[in-house]
Amino acid sequence: WAKTNVKATLSNLVISGFSAGSLGTMAWSYHLLGMFPHERASVLLDSYAGIFPDGTEGPILKEWGACSLPIFSESNQGLCSENQLSTTVALETAMAAYPKVGFGSIQSKVDGSQIWFYKGIAMSNFMMGAADIEGPDFYNKTLALFEEYNLKFPNYVEILFDGDQHCYTESDFFFSATTANPDGEISNGTLLVQWVTDFLQGNASSACQGALKGADPSHGDDYCDKLLTPKVLNLDR
Repeated sequence: WAKTNVKATLSNLVISGFSAGSLGTMAWSYHLLGMFPHERASVLLDSYAGIFPDGTEGPILKEWGACSLPIFSESNQGLCSENQLSTTVALETAMAAYPKVGFGSIQSKVDGSQIWFYKGIAMSNFMMGAADIEGPDFYNKTLALFEEYNLKFPNYVEILFDGDQHCYTESDFFFSATTANPDGEISNGTLLVQWVTDFLQGNASSACQGALKGADPSHGDDYCDKLLTPKVLNLDR
């Protein structure tokens, strides 16, 4: 319907989703960016990084019949048929194909819902060791993924929040949350609504509140990764 009724080049295209919708955004962004001509575009992921137990996501996507979907590139369809596709791989395909599009993540350091689903998938696959994951280890896995994005893609930035809040863009927290406190009770830190405003204009930097340290579970779950911050969004390639 949208493709049929939108003929003009869009001045500003924003693709976004929260929770499971973030995973959908990761899967669909490559296809949608190619479908709608645009002058400027942004992809904003709220509260799902795509961290799952090793070896589980590929077989799930194949079992669900995703491999032939046109939203995936031909190479990713091939990966899917081999049980190797993931939503993060799909996102990396989009970031590489559209270097002038900004991609950003909104993520709590120890998002309780993401950890709960990680545990559930692990138990469903009889991976009981993985099901024992706790906040610091999950945060470390998230940081490792974001480090990979940062290394490969100048057009990617993230904002990290202390605590376990799941989802921001659909709630009042969008207007009050700072990196220091999801409900805005602590006024210092970067204000989310301002960060998103800057991001949509292509002017954002990675944001986090806490001591800068190397990523390691032994450091807990309230620090900031020194390899992620600071980083300025770069859409000049």
